[in-house]
Amino acid sequence: MGDSRGPLTILHLLAPAPHAGLESVVSALAAGHCARGHSIHIAAVLDLQSGEHPFVQAVERTGAVVHAMRVKPRAYLAERHATAHPCRTVKPDVVHSHGYRADVVDAGVVRSMGLSTVTTVHGFTGGGRRNRLYEFLQLRAFRFLTRSWRSRGSWRSCWSVGEFPPTGCTPS
Repeated sequence: MGDSRGPLTILHLLAPAPHAGLESVVSALAAGHCARGHSIHIAAVLDLQSGEHPFVQAVERTGAVVHAMRVKPRAYLAERHATAHPCRTVKPDVVHSHGYRADVVDAGVVRSMGLSTVTTVHGFTGGGRRNRLYEFLQLRAFRFLTRSWRSRGSWRSCWSVGEFPPTGCTPS
């Protein structure tokens, strides 16, 4: 199944952990899309104080261009401002956000610029009150996205909360 429009410019947006499931998915997507001739960019929200990040090193090997957005902890306004920069310079066809921080804090900036947005629901872990609050906020943010995908196993958790919209959702 080919795309007759030619290569796309895709900007992935995330706040990566050193290496976990979400980061593995983004690395695999970047590698696959680069191999198909698409222009892949990664906007990675990183701690201002951190050194070399294992995710950044790994995803650069796929051929993706990394835009490291280094911000202070909890500097959400600065983070939103930093998010706009790669959107303006890259001019992506679509911005693909991953994780609750990107969906809740940063995706609104992308939408306000008129760019198409998509997210992947990587699944929820539950956990403590703070984590459940972040998951709730992420589910609320999905209503404003152009399209959303879910990774295997996350469909039931989204429906159980009752906030995941039935339109625009595609199981992977």
